[in-house]
Formats: sequence, C-alpha cells, structure tokens
Amino acid sequence: MAGSTLKSVYFIHSQHRLLLREAIKRLADTIGTEGSEALDLVRLSAREDGAERVLAECQTLSFFGGSRLVVVDDPLGFRVDAQKKLTPYIADPNPQTVLVFAQEVDGSQMKKRLSANKLVKACRSAEAGAVAEYEIKSGMGSWIKAAFAQRNKQVEPDAVKYLLRWVGNDLDNLSTEVEKLAEAAGESDTIDLPLCRQVVVTAGEAEIYDFIGAVIERNQETALALLEPLLEKESEAGNAFALLERQFQLILRTKTEQLRGDALARRLGVSKGQSFFLEKQSRLFSPLALRDALEVLVEADYIRKSRPIPARVLLEQLTVDLCSLGR
Repeated sequence: MAGSTLKSVYFIHSQHRLLLREAIKRLADTIGTEGSEALDLVRLSAREDGAERVLAECQTLSFFGGSRLVVVDDPLGFRVDAQKKLTPYIADPNPQTVLVFAQEVDGSQMKKRLSANKLVKACRSAEAGAVAEYEIKSGMGSWIKAAFAQRNKQVEPDAVKYLLRWVGNDLDNLSTEVEKLAEAAGESDTIDLPLCRQVVVTAGEAEIYDFIGAVIERNQETALALLEPLLEKESEAGNAFALLERQFQLILRTKTEQLRGDALARRLGVSKGQSFFLEKQSRLFSPLALRDALEVLVEADYIRKSRPIPARVLLEQLTVDLCSLGR
C-alpha cells in the first residue's frame, strides 16, 4: 500500500525521456520499500490502451499483496471522452495503487495541450494528485558533469563542450556516450578532449554505427530498420559498405592478435576506446565466422563496383547475409 507521503495519482512531464524514466524508477523504488516485498508494475499506453483498461488495472489488487504501480505513457493521446472517464478516478483513487501519467513534451503546441488537458487539471486540483515537471535546471553541462561524477570520473570543460557540440542535447544519446567514455577511460579518473575525439560518435555517424552494431549482433530486424534512413543518402550508403568491411577486418585482427587494452590499440592503430569495443565484438564470432563475413563483404563490394545494381538491393541482401552467419 502506498505510504502517506506519496500521492495516488501523478501527471509527470518532461522534454527528456530519460528524466521521465528516472522519475518512474525513483517512485517504484520508494513504493517498493514502504511495506511491500514486491512491486506490481503495469505499463500502458494511451494510444494503445483505452480508459477502461487503465481503470481496470488501477482497481486490480496487487498480485503480491502490496502496492501496485500503473504507468500510462503519452496521456495526451487520450481523447476527450476517455479523459472524462478517468477524471472521477483521480478524485477518488484506489489507495493501493499509484497511477502515473508520463508525458514527453516537445514544442510549444504540446505544452499548450498540456495546460488545457483535463487529466492535468484534475491532478492539480485533487488532494490525492500532483503534477510535476522534470527538466535540466542547471544546464546541460552540469548534467554531463554529474553523470560522470556518478561513475567516479571528472570531465574537463573542453570535453563537455565537445559532447554538447557533437552529440547534442538529447539525454539518451548523451547518457550512451557518457557510459562509453567512462568505460574507455578505464582506471583513469579524468575524461579529456583527446579521449572524447577518439570515442564519441557524432550524430551523423551514429546512424551508421548503430546499423553496424546491429549487424554484428545478428539482429536482422533492427539492422534492416536502421538501414532504411541510410539508404536515403547516397553518401551514407557508400560509407556503410566501407565501414562494415573495415569493422569486420578489425574484429578478425582482434580475434587473432590475442592482445588486450593498450597493446591491442597500438597494434591495430585505434583508440583505447575502440579497442575496448572491438574486444567485446570479437567474442561474438568464431574465426571461421569472421572469415565467412569478410568473404561475403568482398563479394558484395565486387558486385557493387562491377554491376549496375541499386545500393538499396545490395545493402539489404548484404545485411541479411551477414546477420545469417553462424557464431
């Protein structure tokens, strides 16, 4: 059962998905420590689940006998009639359930809809409700410093500027790069500009490297989905061929050199951060599978240069072939 310090209904919003996820996790952790051995968590979507489903889940007793957390994503997607069905519940909620409406807000029009929404108004006025906005109040640079501090790392000002310039303000992307840099730094407690230049993938390159990562993991569905936007740019399609071949060559050398860390980076002529990820990727392949992959790539490159086949057809087939390789 939710404690007295908690509300029974929350409407939380932010322009950053990461902040919403963190807020929900904190709430779940709080509920889980207040007399409940296990937390019942239900995740719904306003665009896929109607008001009736939300109300049914809120009135359902916890399977574990404790509190129940019901999270509804994108509540601005509810039509007016659905909002009317939900507002009476906000005034008189089930005390064993905490209902959270979580909305990502982007742009002035979305904020106007937020201020006029019946669910927001009901959460503000209800004794058991609350509305909360989660934003970066101290600036993105401070958020980056704090993220590294949580990993026992210090980041130099030039490195912060580089991250903001090349990665942007999306917290999900920044969080990914912070994690990569912290791992690449190893025992060093400082993140500097040279390390950022070696490890950080720019926004334009990220699309290609995400695609290559999906291919290496043999995730065909994801790889084909990531390939689609690349095919819209002729230059990116050419880069995809070259980078795929180079990455598999590096993985094969990593597999056969039997070196690690700085020694591997020096032998391959790559950064310490790159060698770290090459070691991880090399464990996904046997030497035979890597040689098979390079044969497939060489054949695709020959066909690309000698026959008038559209890049889309060739890259799609290449992706399927690489994802079908054995381990």
